[in-house]
Amino acid sequence: MKKIKILIVEDERSMRDFLQFSLKKMGYQIAGIAENGEDAVKMAAEKKPDLILMDISLKGKLDGVDAAAMIKTMNNIPLVFLTAHSGADYFQRAREVLPYGYIIKPVDENILYTTLETIIGRIKLEKKLEQSERLYKDLYDNSPDLLFTADFTSGDIMQCNKAFLKTFGYNESEVLYKKVNEIFHPGDRERFVGALRILLRHGVLSDYELDAVRKDGAVMKVLFNASAVYDEKGNVSYCRSSLKDISELKEAQTILQKMNEQLESRVQERTREIVAANNELHQQILTRINAEMELKKHKEMLEEMVFERTREFVAANNRLQEEIKERKRNERDLVKALIVADQASKAKSEFLATMSHEIRTPMNGIIGMSELALMSDLTDRQKEYFNDIKTSAEALLNVINDILDYSKIESGNLSVENIEMDLFETVENAVSLIAARAFQKNIELMCEFESGVDDLIVSDPYRLRQIVLNLVSNAIKFTHEGEIKITVSMLKEFAAAEKAQLKISVKDTGIGIAEDKLDYIFESFKQADNSTTRQYGGSGLGLAISRHLARAMGGELSVKSAPGKGSEFMLELPVACVYGRKEPPADNPACAGCIKTLLIVDDNVENINLLKRTIAKFCDIETLGAVNAIEALETLHGRYKSPAPVDMVIADYKMPYIDGLALVEKIRQSDNIGRVKIIVMSAACDMTPVLARFQNFSVSAFINKPLRIRELKKMLCGVQGMAAENASGKGGPVDSLRREKINERPAAACGKTVMIAEDNEINVKIIREILSKNSVENVIVARDGREAVELFEKNSIDLIFMDVQMPVLDGFAATKQIRNSGAGGNKLPIIAMTANALKGDREKCIRAGMDDYIAKPFKPAVIGEMLSRYLSKDPAGEDDRNRCPPETLSIKADTASAFDYVSFLAALEGDKAIFKEVTDTFINNFDATLKKINAAIREKKAEDLKFAAHNLKGAAGNIFAFRLETLARRIEEKLAAGDFKQIKNTAAELKSEYAEFVKIAREAFKRLLI
Repeated sequence: MKKIKILIVEDERSMRDFLQFSLKKMGYQIAGIAENGEDAVKMAAEKKPDLILMDISLKGKLDGVDAAAMIKTMNNIPLVFLTAHSGADYFQRAREVLPYGYIIKPVDENILYTTLETIIGRIKLEKKLEQSERLYKDLYDNSPDLLFTADFTSGDIMQCNKAFLKTFGYNESEVLYKKVNEIFHPGDRERFVGALRILLRHGVLSDYELDAVRKDGAVMKVLFNASAVYDEKGNVSYCRSSLKDISELKEAQTILQKMNEQLESRVQERTREIVAANNELHQQILTRINAEMELKKHKEMLEEMVFERTREFVAANNRLQEEIKERKRNERDLVKALIVADQASKAKSEFLATMSHEIRTPMNGIIGMSELALMSDLTDRQKEYFNDIKTSAEALLNVINDILDYSKIESGNLSVENIEMDLFETVENAVSLIAARAFQKNIELMCEFESGVDDLIVSDPYRLRQIVLNLVSNAIKFTHEGEIKITVSMLKEFAAAEKAQLKISVKDTGIGIAEDKLDYIFESFKQADNSTTRQYGGSGLGLAISRHLARAMGGELSVKSAPGKGSEFMLELPVACVYGRKEPPADNPACAGCIKTLLIVDDNVENINLLKRTIAKFCDIETLGAVNAIEALETLHGRYKSPAPVDMVIADYKMPYIDGLALVEKIRQSDNIGRVKIIVMSAACDMTPVLARFQNFSVSAFINKPLRIRELKKMLCGVQGMAAENASGKGGPVDSLRREKINERPAAACGKTVMIAEDNEINVKIIREILSKNSVENVIVARDGREAVELFEKNSIDLIFMDVQMPVLDGFAATKQIRNSGAGGNKLPIIAMTANALKGDREKCIRAGMDDYIAKPFKPAVIGEMLSRYLSKDPAGEDDRNRCPPETLSIKADTASAFDYVSFLAALEGDKAIFKEVTDTFINNFDATLKKINAAIREKKAEDLKFAAHNLKGAAGNIFAFRLETLARRIEEKLAAGDFKQIKNTAAELKSEYAEFVKIAREAFKRLLI
């Protein structure tokens, strides 16, 4: 560290010597010693010391104050005055040079050191502040946004950046103290005054559109953003503002408007043509009516002629009777033909339904085999082909499903049932099925159940789910940005009504529908615009089927929409409410007490408000909102010392600029707010990478979007319960407090000797690393039960981790011999290690003489708990031995994967070094293990094969290589049956599964940067 250079200016020799000796002893560097003011000025210019100790009343031409003033003018070096009993005039003059302090003579060494350290700290702080101010000014000046600061009272522009000057064409002297309203167009002055009112009322102004005028007179469209800065009395002092040039955007909007006007003109022209055609048709109808009237007159004349010709009437009548009989025969034939046609129509519909079912079976096969192919090793081009096959097959299957439903409706085979159903689960499951499609398009998807909605109703859950799926799927298809909100409400005639009107609204911010097409879209095979069929796809049956289903259930499906303003589809159904099953009351003990204030962080304001309303239904918690990470941090720090600080944060993972991960990192780095409970929200399709990214941070829980009301309630109550247990000292899941307790455990294990009795190298390495982190330096390893007994007899052991299944002598037998040895073995803590975690396994280990047991794969927190419990000298620890090991908060393992590295890293509590070392050890040892297995199979050595397979099973399970573990377990099972043929086939699969494991491991190393 750089030593501080100090210049001593003192005319008294004894004081100079004292100061020189004391300062050197304190570790300071002496830049020089001056006896008068003239020498002090000269030496300050030459030596450039960091600090000057100046006698205030020097003898000679320049006293201390005069010399200090000259030094300040030339070099501005910090100085401290030494004074004994100087007069008031000295101090009055001294104030003008702004000294950093005074030291009274005679000087006390402790006071001298304390004063100098305080002053030096202040000097360093001022230098850092100066650097910070320079950095802020540099960022401000070089920002691409048009930034300026204005006096709110006078309206003067106080400061602006380079981008502002360049865009407006001013130099700095021209713009400073120019009135703010002068940079805006005179025609927009009233709108500018309105903007100031908004800023004064709310303290912030966002995206306010105005016309600005450059120096050369050119007008540009800008978005005006500003935030007010208040003085200590709460009055607006000045405002920080920014402008964004949107002239090009407005020009584009103008062009688009002209194009719309041209299109409207073409539509009107086409309408006129249709009107003309309609008039022509009307004229044709009039002509036909006139012709019919003429025909009528002719008929009357003919009747007169028939009347006059009586004799001809009989013959004509006979002929007419024959014609009537023929006509009746024709009518009977026509009725038969209609019956045949109706039967043919029904047969056609039934055939269509049958064929749709027949087609779906091979289509499901195509989709399934495509998915299997995509999970195999393919080239990029092959993956592209199979993805295209899968996408096309799914699109075709959707069309077939629509045709099948339509054919059922047409043939009269559509049936509706009324059964007891869970409304919440039905709607939320339908939304969750297609939520991934919405989040992949960056569309916010929300689902809200309004107050008064009953969870249990009587209706058709399958048909209701089908309608909701159709409506939400349509909304996702025709929405490119913004949000989709599903709102469920219920209207009852009176408080305890059994009959109610259920309303489900699906509102989007999509392309919208023209008013004259609102009924047209519900017709079969029709869309609002035929051109959308090519752009968006679809059969045009979804809405038609949905309306048929709604009417079959006694309800109605309607829509409100406008082009460019989105659509709202509304399903209204009569339902019966079911009473009897009630949700747990809001004052459930698990949901009460410790969490008083909750902060919701989400860039979507509507989602924040929805969460607030939802939480208010079952929890008495004060809820706050923040639309970004900066606002969230300000709220957390602002409420830190208030009577109601924030206890819990629910943060969205995907936020602009500063995402949820960065926010959690900032919170955990703070001493003040670092212990707040945190729940992270993320789309279900993004949850796996999200869990991996949050491994090194203490997060209480993760929850999928869109949020489910019962899942949210259960999670909040669970975190409330954890907080209550932590507050009462009962512990809880692994959070920041829990980790601190784990880190305090190693003190109990210092200086102790621990034995690991384990034949699996991977397991030994994992336990050894965990013991090392718990300050256990003396570790003895036994590879089988007999060696464990021998090492126990030769060494002083404080605790043994004993594997249950080992060669030569298993863990139970080894424990029995140690207990019967009489050499302190009956008091030695022995912890069983087993891959079995079934009910009764712990009791079996206790009966065998072991003190406790832990299940594989090992969790660092559990091993640390065992060390703390059994190596602690606190006698109270004996009472805790009957407690089960604490459960840690971990990710649910994917037991079907070749290598679930996310869960493995979570089990290691994010320790990447152990993760890399253990994984490499497993890879390096696998070939030798596989050779042992194959050799034992060839030579049919059952005992060798048993231990080799068991060894592989334990190692694979501990590193979460589940498919290798399954194969090893299958070999053990087949070995018990003596089926060596099946064992050989199973062993042949080990190599390919190992290759998949290595591939995933290499990818994991890249993703985890290790």
